[in-house]
Amino acid sequence: MPSGGGSSVRCTTAPSRALDARPRCPGALPRRSGQAAASLEQVIAAIYAHGNRVKVALIGTQQDLGSIPSLFGHASDYAQYLGPELSYWYKAPLLVVMPAGFGFYDAGRSTAAALQALQGVSIEGTGPDSLANAATAAHQAQLARPATCAPFLRVQ
Repeated sequence: MPSGGGSSVRCTTAPSRALDARPRCPGALPRRSGQAAASLEQVIAAIYAHGNRVKVALIGTQQDLGSIPSLFGHASDYAQYLGPELSYWYKAPLLVVMPAGFGFYDAGRSTAAALQALQGVSIEGTGPDSLANAATAAHQAQLARPATCAPFLRVQ
């Protein structure tokens, strides 16, 4: 983890900073309260339990972006960058959460419906708990709109 309390999550090599809730990567998670971590892991576990996958990248600072700090504050742009980078090892959807908003990547498929479902979801702060809580709320908002959400977030 970068010094200075960054909130990136690393389970693989340095440029890949996305959280895959299963399997857990000990020591790779940003410091979050037990409640924030448990809530996020619970909603991701529900997605996995139904045979679907999703990665979550919690990006709290410019330093979390490594060589491309200019994408800080541009979650959609960063999702479009990180998704293809991860595609060599991971072939499923990606949710990026930054203090400025959300981004989705789904292997080139449209994510417009997924982003539309998040219109009312806010990110209350910049710390790891705030980002984890926003990711949880994003997934819950998706699950509440199964007819319009991205297929990877449908839990039936």
